[in-house]
Amino acid sequence: MYIFKKIFLVCILGVFQSLLLDVFKSLTRVSTLFYEFQDVYFFLHLHVCTHIDA
Repeated sequence: MYIFKKIFLVCILGVFQSLLLDVFKSLTRVSTLFYEFQDVYFFLHLHVCTHIDA
């Protein structure tokens, strides 16, 4: 009975770990997209401001 419990726990932990990894991957993807968007926004902002000043 103890061995079955152990296998069950290991399986649950494995699934949980892969789920966490997927969540972490999608979070890093979102933050990367956010940083890219920030760069584009900053570039456009600079572009517009220099045109207004000139």
